[in-house]
Amino acid sequence: MSEAKIDEFPCLFPASRVLEFQRRVRSRLQKKLPAGYTIEAGGTVEESAKGLRSIALIFPMMIFLMLTILMVQLQSFQKMFLVISVAPLV
Repeated sequence: MSEAKIDEFPCLFPASRVLEFQRRVRSRLQKKLPAGYTIEAGGTVEESAKGLRSIALIFPMMIFLMLTILMVQLQSFQKMFLVISVAPLV
């Protein structure tokens, strides 16, 4: 098993670095690999992707729940939108 470093992309964020590295490595090395072998990202990149997937599944439901609770508490769409528009200023 060989490892490759991605220090040649210092100005990018980690996720962008990995994507750029994968693009470059796959285009060069994928053709040289034996049949059935692939190049995959692992480690912290893989764990980060798992975490983002779980958040992405729950996030829309939580937004809907928060808006519903605000609507019930304030008893008005106008007041709900007022609270949402002013909340970033707090």
